[in-house]
Amino acid sequence: MPPAVDSEELVRRVRVREEAGERRKEAIAAVAVEAGVPKRVVFDAVVAAKRR
Repeated sequence: MPPAVDSEELVRRVRVREEAGERRKEAIAAVAVEAGVPKRVVFDAVVAAKRR
C-alpha cells in the first residue's frame, strides 16, 4: 500500500495536470485514483487551497 498523500501533494498533482491542459474535473478524478483516495478528498483539498 502506498504511503498516505497529504493535501498539499494532492493539490500539487492537480495543478500539474491542469497546467498540462487537463480539465479540473478530470485532473481531480485522476489524482484520486493515483493516490487511492475518494475524489471528494481531492476536491476538498483543492477548494481549501484556493481559500488560502
